[in-house]
Amino acid sequence: MIDIFQKYLRNLFKDVPIDVYVVLSCCLCLGIVLIFTIQGIKKGWRKVLGLILVEYVVLLFFTTVFGRTTHGNIPKFNFTPFWSYHEILNGKENLIPEIIMNIVVFVPIGVLIGLSLCRLSWRGVFLVSICLSSSIELLQLILHKGFSEIDDIIHNTFGGIIGLGLLKVIKNINCRRKIDIIV
Repeated sequence: MIDIFQKYLRNLFKDVPIDVYVVLSCCLCLGIVLIFTIQGIKKGWRKVLGLILVEYVVLLFFTTVFGRTTHGNIPKFNFTPFWSYHEILNGKENLIPEIIMNIVVFVPIGVLIGLSLCRLSWRGVFLVSICLSSSIELLQLILHKGFSEIDDIIHNTFGGIIGLGLLKVIKNINCRRKIDIIV
């Protein structure tokens, strides 16, 4: 199973040129320096986290759409919800890592949204996640890159919600520890 995850990750990043990583790294470093210089370290953290969120989204779009090669003139898609679960029940267990990775890849979205926009609710993370994922799937369909499907939107959105949930659990645990220390 670990081999399947490694293969999935290699395929996800194989078409991304090193230039993309260099440009994103330079923008991130420059952005952090500018934000902390202008805002100060205490006030600038949320903006830095917002910048990291934007860069993560750019990298996500590049790895799932723009960095992929076109696979011909015929779009590949499946708009049947939960088709992958039906296939898994029929023996196609190789889809399990793909489902898990589609969830995991959006967990940082939920975490970073929660950290950079502290007042955003579950509904907000749900809407942002579903819009980002729908954009990726729509671009894959239009540009004939990747396999466009409703299940990916469902899994990505679920990943964003899990990310915010993890953040809230961690914040809750941290708040309890502070109370225990004070009492």
